[in-house]
Amino acid sequence: MSVRREKLTDTVAMNHDLLEPAALNKAASAIEAQYAQLAAPSDFVNLIDAIDDHLELVDDAAASFVSVQSKRHQQELSGVEYARTKLNYTKRQTSALADKFGAASELGGVLTIKVKALDDEITKVSEKLEFVEKVQLLKTTINKAAYAIDHGLYEQGAHCISVILNHVDSSIITSEYAEAVVPSTEIPELPNDVIEKWTNQLCAVFKQRFEAAAESRNVTELTKNFQMFPLIGCHDVGLTCYSQFISRIITDTSKTLLSVVDNSQAAERPGMYSQILINFFESISQMLSQHAALVKKYYGNAMPKVIAKIQGEIDAQIGTIADTFYDNRRIDKCLYDVKEYRYPLLSKRQEELKSAGEYSTIEPQMELIPLTTVGDLVTEFSTIFHHWSLYCRFVTTKYLDGDTGVLDKSNVTKKINTKLLPAYEILYQYFFRRSLEKAITIEELTPLDPLLQVDPRNKLGDETPIQQPGDLPVSSVIEDVTLVFNTTIRGCVNSALTSTGKKFISFVTQTLNADYVNGFFIKNLNDNGPRYNQGLCLVEPEAPEAGVAGISRSATPEPAMGFFRGASTALNSVYSSTAMAVNQATAAANPMHTVTANNVKVSNFITYLNSLAMAEEYLQKVVNNIIAELPKYYASAKEEEMMRLALKDDFMDPFTTTATKIIGDSLVNLYNQSIKSRLLTLVTEFLPEQAPDIEDENLNAVRYQQFSIAWYGLINPYSRVLHRKLIFDKLLRLLVVNLSNIIEKKLLNNLRKFKINDLGALKLERDMSHLINQVCRDNYYLRDKFVRVTQIVLLVGMDDDEYQESISHISQEGEFDEELGINWVLTPQERKELRQYRK
Repeated sequence: MSVRREKLTDTVAMNHDLLEPAALNKAASAIEAQYAQLAAPSDFVNLIDAIDDHLELVDDAAASFVSVQSKRHQQELSGVEYARTKLNYTKRQTSALADKFGAASELGGVLTIKVKALDDEITKVSEKLEFVEKVQLLKTTINKAAYAIDHGLYEQGAHCISVILNHVDSSIITSEYAEAVVPSTEIPELPNDVIEKWTNQLCAVFKQRFEAAAESRNVTELTKNFQMFPLIGCHDVGLTCYSQFISRIITDTSKTLLSVVDNSQAAERPGMYSQILINFFESISQMLSQHAALVKKYYGNAMPKVIAKIQGEIDAQIGTIADTFYDNRRIDKCLYDVKEYRYPLLSKRQEELKSAGEYSTIEPQMELIPLTTVGDLVTEFSTIFHHWSLYCRFVTTKYLDGDTGVLDKSNVTKKINTKLLPAYEILYQYFFRRSLEKAITIEELTPLDPLLQVDPRNKLGDETPIQQPGDLPVSSVIEDVTLVFNTTIRGCVNSALTSTGKKFISFVTQTLNADYVNGFFIKNLNDNGPRYNQGLCLVEPEAPEAGVAGISRSATPEPAMGFFRGASTALNSVYSSTAMAVNQATAAANPMHTVTANNVKVSNFITYLNSLAMAEEYLQKVVNNIIAELPKYYASAKEEEMMRLALKDDFMDPFTTTATKIIGDSLVNLYNQSIKSRLLTLVTEFLPEQAPDIEDENLNAVRYQQFSIAWYGLINPYSRVLHRKLIFDKLLRLLVVNLSNIIEKKLLNNLRKFKINDLGALKLERDMSHLINQVCRDNYYLRDKFVRVTQIVLLVGMDDDEYQESISHISQEGEFDEELGINWVLTPQERKELRQYRK
């Protein structure tokens, strides 16, 4: 059966293919092609037969296709009819369900309306019940309050009023029902009227009791009555009574503290008024801290109102203390005296610096006010500002949620900005500049020669003692000025007044630049600049200690000696010249250049150079310490950043730049005047003008030892007394750079006169290796400065094959392969010229 179906299917498929348009078109095209090729009548007959056969096949195929498709369509129609029957049944069932759901929906709507109406009735009943209960509570509580007040039980009456205010709405109290039900024959007034009457009555009673307790300082009664005001809704009255009580305490505290001023000795004691204000602020802070919890418990967040109410009294008392301080310290007279002072020494130094060394006489001027007095005033001002800022930060942070409006508008802030702060700025400017002038007046210089004595056990003298910061020879002015700067800048920072701190930084920058850098360091370096061939040398151990002449720090003038003093000066001058000549003659025969005493000007020059480096180091430490402590003084990150930038960018960085430039210029001057000639002599003796192939081992050993002794005799004095990081390392780098240039010129000059062979190149390499090792023993990285010299030595020591191999890895573009060749710093022309010096 299945085989027959397959055959039928295949037959139908074949017949269906004949009916395709493409098949029909193909058959028609074939017939047309045969027709075009007809030649005989028989061909027409055959063509007609073929057409008939094909038509028969097409007709059979069409009939077969129609038969098959008709059956299929009949089956599909039967299926559709069956589906229609089922859908009609489903439709009838759905209509029945829809009718049932509609009825249920109508019933649900009716039930919803009835339930909602029932809920509304329940709500109305509940509201009426609550209203009646509140009215009943109102009536009962009023009766209780009436009984309590009539019998003097005011605290109980206050609690009754509190119950009414907290549990009964004002709309219920004033309602018609309450006004009709609550009044009685005993209390005929309306509820609202009687409550208001009792509130005023209780408020007056509690206020009277609070004031009586305040007069007697009865803390228990004060606290008890203070708690009553919020119960009857009189918060403002309670806070006002409390603020008045605190204000009276503040006034009494201020009077007690100021009573010390009546004692004349105590009034003159430095820092007394700042201590009074410290105690005053501490008293206020303690009171606020003790009472804040009680206020918050019964009044909520009411401390800002309390602060606003008592700030007026605080302003008045601080103003009284500040005015007493201002008058008793005679600040106006101090300011007048300070403004009259002309700084004669600093002015003289400025004039001499501008007039290129022409010395002028100092017109003496007496101090109208002692410097210690001004210092005490500056400290007292700073302490006052500091504790005012601490009080403001404490109150703002703890009670005002960061709002500074009350304190910014206070009279104390106005008084500080208009009266105290300008006086403080004038005083600290005078204190700093006058302290600088006085430090210069009583200056002492550390003697150098004791630090330069040769150890007899060290024949070569090449051992440098370990340098400690306190061992460096410096001027006493450095420590004095640093101490004054540290004290003054800390006072300004402690005040937490950003404007004051920035003004002081601007002032001290100008003062240090004009009077400290130019008027002190540059002038002294110029006045003591070393003359030609006057350098620093090691001192013989038996030499007497050569102290440096300086003005006594006791500021006691030397007695006038008239003619004898002039003769003594002349004799000292002759002795100094003679000693200098003897020292130079001795040094010429002494490879270590030891002397009995160094030249005074050279010693002073080194001391002032050290002083500048130490001044930079000390100031940097002070500034770094203050920057680290800024968060402790400034609550605002913006103010802290402003002060940090002012200290670093406006003050320290410019000072460091100026100091670095002065040190660099001074080292160049020291090298040209004192070291260059000795360096030339040292190279000439180490590299004599002779054929480089002449070699004597004994002579070489002596020459090496002489160079080592001479080099350390040259460098050791400076390494002992100069600041290691800021001065000596720079000087050593300067020496090495110039030594490399001198050796390069010397080598080229010798090679031009005497060509070199393999033996001479080997000797030259040993010489340069010894020299570089000795010079760079303390700083290995300085070997880079001898790259040209080492490449010259390497180049003249190569044979032709080695040289060709060394340059074979340099590309045509000039790029160098580090793994294969030498990175030449000499130009090709220089290398070509140097190769000509080979024998």
